[in-house]
Amino acid sequence: MPVAALCAKLIKGKILKDSVVMITPRPDESDEMTGKIPFDRFVEITGFSEERVKKYIEKYFKENEVLKNAVMDHITKNENLVSFAHIPVLCFLMCSYFEYILNESMNTDALPVSMGDIYSEVINRFLRTHRRTKGAPPEKTLDKLSTFAAHLLRKKKYLFSVVDDMKRRVVPCEERSQTSSYHSSRAPEELGLFDCHITKTGLRQIYKVLNNELCTVTSLDLHYRFMADECVVTIAESSPLTNVTELSLRSNKITDAGVASLSQALQIPTCKVTTLHLGKNQITDAGVASLCQALQTAACQVTKLDLGKNQITDTGVASLCQALQTAV
Repeated sequence: MPVAALCAKLIKGKILKDSVVMITPRPDESDEMTGKIPFDRFVEITGFSEERVKKYIEKYFKENEVLKNAVMDHITKNENLVSFAHIPVLCFLMCSYFEYILNESMNTDALPVSMGDIYSEVINRFLRTHRRTKGAPPEKTLDKLSTFAAHLLRKKKYLFSVVDDMKRRVVPCEERSQTSSYHSSRAPEELGLFDCHITKTGLRQIYKVLNNELCTVTSLDLHYRFMADECVVTIAESSPLTNVTELSLRSNKITDAGVASLSQALQIPTCKVTTLHLGKNQITDAGVASLCQALQTAACQVTKLDLGKNQITDTGVASLCQALQTAV
């Protein structure tokens, strides 16, 4: 049964009439309700795999073999676009914009190579298409929206619904110079990139900054971005060179192989991580054994470890108990 049909039947009460069903686009936020509302079953839609992204592109461009091959070649060369497209609506957005560009010119050099470029170009196209007057999009409007978005991000407010709030919060472009001291007066200590579409390339750029001795970030949140073991290797190699003490990798696709890489990093004396979140991954008892080995070394500084909602059995629990009793 298609997901849309299933959800419709649940909402209308045509199936599971006596059940309480909660549907949310942010499953991690629902974790906070687990202790208050004991759900019997959790189901998560993880989106398109790389194979399904390519299959979607083939179907989208089935009428035009030339466009299909051009787009397929472009995303193959830019792996971050495959990660971006794992969300179906974003996959459609990407294909739609690529079609628009390639219909004007078959020069693939004009195609965006990053998620930021796609979002920016789509907004510009929307404004060009729907403006009442012709010409380029109003830069002042875009600047104000950018400033407003940055303001909400600092406040950790990701949604707004009151127009008056927007009018009150947007800083006019001409006033930006007067507020610049506010933006730079305090260096951030927390960096949250959860539910993003970052690849190994992006991670290397992040850790290049974190490795700078002037960087003040001590908390790094990379949860819910479907990160695989190859990305974890990059994190493991770079973490001992940073000031990060809290690392969140919850709700990814980390297996025992990725945990083994992290465990080796935790045993390096320069690694400062004290809090490690690894819940909702694909870790088994073998991965727990790797972590236990790290916990029993003098160099490991971990004092808080989250392994909830993994594939851990009594064997893994026994290993943890043994490690906790013999930790240095």
